[in-house]
Amino acid sequence: MLSNRIKKAAFSSLLSLIVLLVVARLSAPYAIQSQFSSWFAEQGIDARITDVSLDLTDGRFTLTGINGEKDGRAVFSLDSLTINWLWRPLFDHRAIIDSIRLNGLSLDVKRRPDSTLVVAGMQPASDEPPAASDVDAKPDDAPEPVEWSAILNQLVISDFNLCFDDATNAKLNYCARFKQLAWDGELRFELAELSQADVPLYTQGGFSLQALTLHNTTLDRDLLSLNNFTLDTVSIDTLASIAIDRIRLDQLALLQRQSDDLAPQVDTINAITLTGLTLNAMNRLHIDNINIKDNQTLLMMTRQSTFELSEWLPETKAAPETRTDTAPTEDTTPFIYSIGSFRYTSDRPLKYVDASLSTPFVVVISSLAISIDDIDSSEPDKNSRLKLDAIYAEHGKITLQGTATPLAKKPSFDIDGNLSGIDLRSVSAFTRETIGHSIKSGQLDAKLTFKADHSVLHSSVDLELHQFELKALSKKDAEKLDSSFGFPLNTSLSLLKDRDNSIRLSIPITGDLENPDFDPSDAITTATSKAITVAVINYYTPFGLVMAADSLFSLATALRFDPVVFEAGSSQLDPDAKSVIDKIANLMIDRPGIHTSLCGYANANDRAALLPDSKADKNGQLPALTEQQTRELTQLANARSDRVKQTLVDAGIDASRLILCTPEYLEEDELSGVE
Repeated sequence: MLSNRIKKAAFSSLLSLIVLLVVARLSAPYAIQSQFSSWFAEQGIDARITDVSLDLTDGRFTLTGINGEKDGRAVFSLDSLTINWLWRPLFDHRAIIDSIRLNGLSLDVKRRPDSTLVVAGMQPASDEPPAASDVDAKPDDAPEPVEWSAILNQLVISDFNLCFDDATNAKLNYCARFKQLAWDGELRFELAELSQADVPLYTQGGFSLQALTLHNTTLDRDLLSLNNFTLDTVSIDTLASIAIDRIRLDQLALLQRQSDDLAPQVDTINAITLTGLTLNAMNRLHIDNINIKDNQTLLMMTRQSTFELSEWLPETKAAPETRTDTAPTEDTTPFIYSIGSFRYTSDRPLKYVDASLSTPFVVVISSLAISIDDIDSSEPDKNSRLKLDAIYAEHGKITLQGTATPLAKKPSFDIDGNLSGIDLRSVSAFTRETIGHSIKSGQLDAKLTFKADHSVLHSSVDLELHQFELKALSKKDAEKLDSSFGFPLNTSLSLLKDRDNSIRLSIPITGDLENPDFDPSDAITTATSKAITVAVINYYTPFGLVMAADSLFSLATALRFDPVVFEAGSSQLDPDAKSVIDKIANLMIDRPGIHTSLCGYANANDRAALLPDSKADKNGQLPALTEQQTRELTQLANARSDRVKQTLVDAGIDASRLILCTPEYLEEDELSGVE
């Protein structure tokens, strides 16, 4: 009898428990919805939940279709939230959340004029922390706290959008959105270790972020867009020890421009990779390798002489002066970092445009490769190896290599470099602005020796200017500059030239690195002495005149080749033109010291061929050319000189020996081709 009673009681208890679970499962969603709506109503927000699902047996909780409005405006929304947890580990004092999946979250955040934040229509409470006397002291007989652990195995957030509106600074109005953020691995928090100095966080896993965009709503442009960001094998043993095998960013674009005539973004990078990253005690960082690949950059000075980047900078307000009577404290724990190697390689252009000049200055650097090895802030006097190779414009070359101590208080370096084939016409925009002359032709070669011993400079720059000629923009500009020299400028330049029509200067750079003495006086003195000697011989002695003509000028004039003639309106080479170019190529191969200038021209015949509607009037006078027509004719002249240069390069002549002149259209000139 007693056994039957026990069985009946157990059966009744089990039945009651089942009924209780069923009632809890059926009533919990409605209770949650009611509590949710009531709580938000207290915040002045009309919030609605489409559906709530709670599965106690499987350990799953789901919210679907959450929306919140305030004053008739949406302040947040969420498509779905799903949490999966495990029951059994609770008996071992471990709260394990197997996964959290959040989809379609949109939040609205505002900063008011008084700097208070409003998140999703709610202002966070600003309660004062309780006074020490208000905190309940732990009784002597209180039980020891249970050592609980909180563990998360997977977190996935999809289709996230957050907009921030700053009433104090409109430049800080941004919307951030991404397609997916995912963490996969164990993320453990030891509650029993909260009283320790280090945050009791332990992880082992991987992180990824896809399709991130940061959009400035004031400028209506993207500050940043990123296709993919990954962290491979993240290991955290409290914040005292953090290690990441690899960090990679793919397809990064920065600072979307208002106009994409030159480039849609200021900076785009195909890939950034960091490997072997460790951070110990939050103040010692080491990275094995940093690699940046395929970067395209545009740096632009506007017509207002301000950098285009400045429009992104937020407004700054002067901080009020504060008076402190206490002496400043120094951080006794310096941050130490080291990098094994840094590599930057890109075939995409780095462009600088200065639109503040009347004729915009444009320079393009391509095929840039930079390498730096052994950087260590704990050993600032340790030499770092560095190397740089780049192409300037189309044919110019820049190389630098050596060692340096960039982190030393008084840096030292020993770097050698070369510039070759730098087309000086590219800086005509500056000479036109400053001296009223354009560079008709000219090419720069230079040997660079940069040396410093603890900030004491012992450097030099050896310059060679080949076929360097200036052309005045007007007669007035020519007279003004000639009067400032006290001698015709081009005559002065010719006196400085060697037998091969080149100007050579050696300029020392001495003094302290912070106050260098860039003194070209020795080079100028040498060149001036030579010029005076030549001038005296040339103008005052009949015998000297002959000698000067033979020794100084004959080589430049004797190697004046027959021009390459083109058919009117064309930049294509015919057989006769190719024959002339072949002769020039053979002569230059035999004489490797020769530099040759190539000057492209278009004339009236080209005008007639390209612009048949531009006819002479009854008096035989041709109408003035429009700016577009002049540009078309000079482009033809430029295409001709480019074609001849490329043909010579194809024949084996180094591009650095071929100097292009500024193309010209001359109606009176009979040449339709390249001189």
